[in-house]
Amino acid sequence: MALDDVTNRVSIVLVEESEQTELVRKLILDWAQQGVISGTVAWVTQGLRDGECSLISASGQVTMGLTDYLGRQDGLSLLRVVTLQIVGDREKHAGVPPHASQTMSKLETYKAAAQRIAEINLIVPSTDIRVNTGWLLPLPATNLVAVPEDCSTDRVFASPVTPGAELGAHAAFVLAAVCGLWTGVETNPFDLRPGNGPGSLPQGNPNCTDGVRLIRCYGRVMICRDVVDESLMLVISQRLDPGFPPSNLRAVLAPDERIAVQTVTDSFVSTEQFRYAPFKSSAAPKRVQVGFIQALKSLVNYLWQKLHAAPHRAASLTVSALQEKLGEVTQRVVYGKDSIMQVVVGQRPEEYESESDPLGQEKWASRLASQWVNSTQVQPTPVVWTELRKTALGMLDGCDLPERMAPRDQARFVVSSPNWVGPDPLGEPLDPEIQKFAGVSINACDPMAVAAIEKVLSQSLEDVRERLRERAAKHAGTGEAGMTPEREQADEADNSEMSRLYKMQESLMEWTSKRRLSLLWRVGEVLGTQVATAHESFANALQSGKNVINDLESASRKKIDDEDKRLNKSWKRWSLFSILAILAAIAGFFFVAIVTLPILIAFVAGIVLLWLAKCTVSYLLYERRIFALQHQLEVGLHRQLNDLSSVEHAAREFGRLQGMYTQYLDWAEVLSFISHHPEGPKAIEPTDRGELPRVVRPKAVEIGIGRISEDHSMQLVARVAQQRFGRSWLNDLYSQYEETAMTRWRLRMNASGSADPNSDTSVHGARHFLLTEVHSGRLADDWLERLTDSVRVSVGEDKPAELFQRVDLLAQGGEILNSDPMVTALFFDNIIPLADEDFEAAQNPRRFKPSYWTDVARLEREVTPLPDTFVWVPSGIEGKALAVIAPERVKELEMETLDGSLRISALRIDVSAEVSSQDLSLFEPSEDLAPSRRQATFGGQIG
Repeated sequence: MALDDVTNRVSIVLVEESEQTELVRKLILDWAQQGVISGTVAWVTQGLRDGECSLISASGQVTMGLTDYLGRQDGLSLLRVVTLQIVGDREKHAGVPPHASQTMSKLETYKAAAQRIAEINLIVPSTDIRVNTGWLLPLPATNLVAVPEDCSTDRVFASPVTPGAELGAHAAFVLAAVCGLWTGVETNPFDLRPGNGPGSLPQGNPNCTDGVRLIRCYGRVMICRDVVDESLMLVISQRLDPGFPPSNLRAVLAPDERIAVQTVTDSFVSTEQFRYAPFKSSAAPKRVQVGFIQALKSLVNYLWQKLHAAPHRAASLTVSALQEKLGEVTQRVVYGKDSIMQVVVGQRPEEYESESDPLGQEKWASRLASQWVNSTQVQPTPVVWTELRKTALGMLDGCDLPERMAPRDQARFVVSSPNWVGPDPLGEPLDPEIQKFAGVSINACDPMAVAAIEKVLSQSLEDVRERLRERAAKHAGTGEAGMTPEREQADEADNSEMSRLYKMQESLMEWTSKRRLSLLWRVGEVLGTQVATAHESFANALQSGKNVINDLESASRKKIDDEDKRLNKSWKRWSLFSILAILAAIAGFFFVAIVTLPILIAFVAGIVLLWLAKCTVSYLLYERRIFALQHQLEVGLHRQLNDLSSVEHAAREFGRLQGMYTQYLDWAEVLSFISHHPEGPKAIEPTDRGELPRVVRPKAVEIGIGRISEDHSMQLVARVAQQRFGRSWLNDLYSQYEETAMTRWRLRMNASGSADPNSDTSVHGARHFLLTEVHSGRLADDWLERLTDSVRVSVGEDKPAELFQRVDLLAQGGEILNSDPMVTALFFDNIIPLADEDFEAAQNPRRFKPSYWTDVARLEREVTPLPDTFVWVPSGIEGKALAVIAPERVKELEMETLDGSLRISALRIDVSAEVSSQDLSLFEPSEDLAPSRRQATFGGQIG
């Protein structure tokens, strides 16, 4: 079976409570929390309640039922059970822990059919202890005895292992190696099935050492503190450095970034959406001339109505037409032409009904204009904000500009700093005192608010100067007599106030000086200027149209009534003349009664014709006057309707541009934030890891602090940058932000379909939610984690000996030794076995030097097989002589991180093929042999 065929292993350690085992437990817990070892250990002692164990891992230690814990491990294929015997005092050691048989029986009973148990009996004696063969276990257990020597490599003189802390550290290290707890070790040679490796034990005399293996371990741990965090900071901070290695950008750094930003800004704001559209009035009505035939036609109509009623009827029709037109305009603006709500302008509210209250009519007109502004629906402009995003972020990541702005036969210029795109939202804010004084709250990119603050400060300065001038003029010519204490106090207060205002102006100018050069600020200034223009046009149109309602009703009535009075006077004169003429005709009739009848008929006919001619001429003159007056009314109506339309147009433009500026504030904040802080609002700083680890350890375990070279550090950063900061990376990052935020928005609002922040015009809609998510930093966490993974992967691509050229060795207390740093390759290579130049020595290397053992041997063997050596080394560390090691015994380890610190570990395990004659002095025979696990029942009784 190959070494990596077994997966999902669990280490169960069976111990008897003692000072030494308690020390080992604390060391295992301490090493796990410091990242020296990894994995989980189920620590079973006699002191725990029946069936319980202590689970030891990097998270700490908890107590729970052993069978419950094993039942939660899905896909568990192997249970590694290690019976640990630490022998520091021969008289006090009783052999295999009494509860070991019972625990093994339970495991055999409750384990799944597909699970296998690898049983290991590990004996760790001190140097002066001889191992009693009664402490060994028969098949199928694997018996391991730790060599009681402590040395950093097999090439230096070994030290004895004495009872106490040294024995506990020695036992903890060997236990970590046997259990496969060493960081980076994924396989264990002792997990093999019996008969296929070191775990096999031939049947033989139970009093001998057949199948017993001697084991010696060496470990190396290199801790590279903050390498991931520091590399991540370099990647983020230098991503826009002009000297940074270019990626696949099809762009070049602008030779003059200020001109480049100005050119892009002018090109972007050249569209109609960013401009105020002036009002275009319609042509005035043409003047109509009245001919004689038209007058005669009107005369026929006139004969059917009273002459004095015509002016009143004309006035009523005119006013009705004006009221109907005004109702249509109000209907279209307030409710829309298709609404079921109908507006009828026939009579105004009582408070505005009086013609003698022009102020009331002005208020009514102002309120109507205010309704126009508030009811203006801001049309979505997704193209504008999409182009703004591509333009702003493209100035940094080199993505394609909008098609209408794409350069023709010119290079695609980019800028070197996000400050050219927009102000840093997390930068220094404007002095709160200035904001409080002006009564204006301002964010990082708000040109209109700055203009408002400048106006307030200028007006305040002018007020202070005016007070000083008035006071000086009042006391002019009085000389020193005019300098009263009250005046001096007032002048001093005004001068102090003026000085304070000047300082505020200087602070405001300094705060805005650099911001004014950025693209987003320039766009905001252009948009703010157009908003101000629309507001001014709206105010002027409203001022000129304040009396439009009064003019529509009173002006036309007055003109018609005046003409009516004049025509009535003329009519009265002609009526009197007609009566006199009739009377004269009657008198003449009687006078000429004596005359012949033809003469009488001719006389009457002449009077009638004269009366008709006079009436015709009189009506003709009247009708021409009426037509002229109607033309005047039409011209006046056209002018007044133009005034209303201009107010409506200005109100709509003001509402549209003001709505766009509100959207601009959110987008400027989003784009500036992504440009300056793609990693989120939290600053990336090396994690405070406290003091260096104080690891109690044997000499066989060496811990060092790796030093990364500056050149390799920059190479690592450049490699990550070329992978992550390619063309359009900021636009791609925004797309990820938008997709994540809109998904959360739909879930919160329980909405289906798609949500587009580019089309959102509401104040607290999808666009504002996107801004909130960007500020929170939640959207940046995923990207930052991916970037951190890229740094980790990039670190893993380098050979440790090249990436970390030097290692500072740590003393037992955690301090760095004063000796010179060690070369990284040597730090790891010194645990790889060397090949002896002598062939025979290479065939029979003395791996286990019995420096403190006697030469007395109870059993001798003629052949001593070559020991099995298992070595795990970091990727890229080349051993000097791997030929003496079986290829499958060498495994390269990946570098792992723990809380941002890189851990590079190496482990070597030497296992003897069998106990040699030179090593037999380590044992003493015993007639008592521990019972077989197959003979133990659930209750622990031996059958």
